[in-house]
Amino acid sequence: MGKDRIEKLKQYIYQDRPQRLRAYVTKYKIKLPDIVLDKRRNLLHYCCKHGSNVILRYLISEGVNPYEKDRKLNCPLHLALERALKHVDRANTVYTDLVLPLIEKFPDLLDAANLEEMSCRSLLGKLVETRQSNQDDEREMRFKRDCGRHSTRDRAQSSEEHSDRFWRDKLADEANEEFGDVCGNSEDDYYGSFREKETYDEWANRISQEYWTKRKHTFQHTHTTSRPGRKDKGKEKSGKKQKTGAENFKDVREQLRKRYEERQRETEERNITKKKLDYERKFNDLLSRDRVICLRINDIPWPSGKTVEDDLKILLHDLGEKDSAKYRKYIREQQIRWHPDKFFQKFGDILDESEKDKILDRVKSISQALNKLCEKS
Repeated sequence: MGKDRIEKLKQYIYQDRPQRLRAYVTKYKIKLPDIVLDKRRNLLHYCCKHGSNVILRYLISEGVNPYEKDRKLNCPLHLALERALKHVDRANTVYTDLVLPLIEKFPDLLDAANLEEMSCRSLLGKLVETRQSNQDDEREMRFKRDCGRHSTRDRAQSSEEHSDRFWRDKLADEANEEFGDVCGNSEDDYYGSFREKETYDEWANRISQEYWTKRKHTFQHTHTTSRPGRKDKGKEKSGKKQKTGAENFKDVREQLRKRYEERQRETEERNITKKKLDYERKFNDLLSRDRVICLRINDIPWPSGKTVEDDLKILLHDLGEKDSAKYRKYIREQQIRWHPDKFFQKFGDILDESEKDKILDRVKSISQALNKLCEKS
């Protein structure tokens, strides 16, 4: 791929423009997993160093390898954690947008180590310690700022109260640490001894959730208890039962759920159609094989590249009923294409010797599955 196109992709990632990135990849049919940057890094490395959450999830969905390592054996998670440690003011954002999604989807990345024998788990521990120390510093600065707003007498009184409160908290912590094993700490027993302190984002989410919960209950109470006489009058006119706030809320949720499922089905249909078109195009390119010298298992355009069931799901897409002429014709073509003997006649001379048996076993499995479909139709 040309250097200009790679620079364009990096520019869209750096500027956080996921829509433009997706449109550019679709327009030029770019294979994102095949792109190699400086220091043997891929686009996920670059995204973890400069990008955002939306682009990270898009690159993963396109098959960019999160386990790939650069020259220093750093995986993308290494760079995301180093970015959070370097930019302390944006550590919470980087952790939520980049670090947390990678850990949730690929938890074994925490044990990956680089040339300096620094694992992602160690970097994560440093990040947690840094965040806690920063929170303590912010509390101290906030206290000093509040003290500066009072008069000298008020400031002295506030400082004394803060000092007393500080020593009471310190003594309480010492007592909990000394006698916690005997008496037990209710909060730590429930949440765990390594619970992180509540961040600003977590606090804002909790307050927002409590506010909307309270408003929902108020809305239900207001609409279920109307004024005397008015409820009976409405019933006499309409003759229909009035819906409560809970019922309206349930209807809205059901509509949103149906809309979401419909969009998911449409997205899946588009993805399967795209995979089938790519499969046909790649196989036709393989048939020309002008420059093909050695054919490995990953070079063969399998329908899905996964299991035989996934292969059939893509092959049978948009074929209509099993009794239709279109269905029988396409299945027959695929039987000829994946017949072990015919496949070996076409490509046997260029198959890699170390992977020949695996390739032929996979071809045989697809052929047997297609034969069963032909017998049922």
